[in-house]
Amino acid sequence: MANAGLDTWDDVPPRSYRWIWLVLAVVLVAGIVIGWYFWQRAHAFDAVTASAGRLTLEPDRGDVQVIDRNAGTEVWYRVTLDHVSDGAVVPLTCAWIDPTGRIHHQNKYETRPVTHPGWETHVRCKIGPNAMIGAWRVQLQVHGRTLHERNFEVR
Repeated sequence: MANAGLDTWDDVPPRSYRWIWLVLAVVLVAGIVIGWYFWQRAHAFDAVTASAGRLTLEPDRGDVQVIDRNAGTEVWYRVTLDHVSDGAVVPLTCAWIDPTGRIHHQNKYETRPVTHPGWETHVRCKIGPNAMIGAWRVQLQVHGRTLHERNFEVR
């Protein structure tokens, strides 16, 4: 006889239930660990802030407010990141927005692993003779959240 004389579910020996409970426990623990991992990844950069941001030319001779488009210069946006965990690699997006609100240039990059507080990072954009004259804005974001924003003038 294939079922060894067991006619109903209640007749299953108690030892069989142990495997069911063990499998359910393993699946539950695995689900909790995987959920925690993805939650941590999604919120890993919530505490990141930017304490300073400045526009410079290369070589760095200090903060600039006005960019001469006829010079065809490369503008650097230097930002200091705070509250970043040691070893974290921060995914950043930077938008260079012209006076009409259109994105003139966009940088997407990851920092090197952070090794100390007050981590400085930078992005670059070439402002050439065809750039629109007027009030521009540069905006640094992590996962769509603005960390720092700076206005400047292009003449």
